[in-house]
Amino acid sequence: IADLHRSEILLAAKSVDPKVRRLAAIFLSMATPDEVTLESLIQLSSDDSLDVRYAAIAAIPAVTDGTNEDANKAILLALSETSNPSLIRDASHAVGLLKIQEAVPLLANLLKSDEPLNKRYAAQSAKALGPLASPLAGELKNQMDGTEDQDLKEIIRSAITSIQQHTSIPDGEILPPPVSSNTTPKYTNLQTEGNLNQEMQNTKSTVTPSKEIKLTRLWLIVPTLVVVLLCLYGWKKFN
Repeated sequence: IADLHRSEILLAAKSVDPKVRRLAAIFLSMATPDEVTLESLIQLSSDDSLDVRYAAIAAIPAVTDGTNEDANKAILLALSETSNPSLIRDASHAVGLLKIQEAVPLLANLLKSDEPLNKRYAAQSAKALGPLASPLAGELKNQMDGTEDQDLKEIIRSAITSIQQHTSIPDGEILPPPVSSNTTPKYTNLQTEGNLNQEMQNTKSTVTPSKEIKLTRLWLIVPTLVVVLLCLYGWKKFN
């Protein structure tokens, strides 16, 4: 669906309305990856609207594989903004998905941050990086020993285990999915693999699992697509 309306979505990414730009970023994450789509998301990642930035940073992992330097720089820039835990959340999630090793020094700074959420997101990202985050092992242990937050202790412990085992933790486990973020390129930002598996186990439908996933996606995508198309129609009509 996103591919069918790709030109309109790219146009919406340049709208004066931040709500429309945010929707465009979300839909670009569902389109077939290419350079134009990625470039549009990179531009949106530095948007004046924070909501647009959240959506763009969360969408980038869906259309690249971690080898695009400009995309990585956009994510690292967001990861450096320590005063905004929500942006740190999406950026650290993207780092884990794309295995961006250059983020390790920034993650070290986040672990030392006074903001508990920053510590949590940094540890979750380190867990996803696995052996790539080995330089963080010492600081992770210091943070685990120095905190009384039991939830944070467990997150840090799992990160250390991931590093020591020299295996990366599956992408779907690194963060609870943010409202507008992607968990993995395979399943987009709508559902995690775990949610889909649970849904298939609980259903009594005769639909096959692969068809069920597609139908689930469709029912979630269509209402949002209707909204964005209405926004595009209104935008074209009055401009």
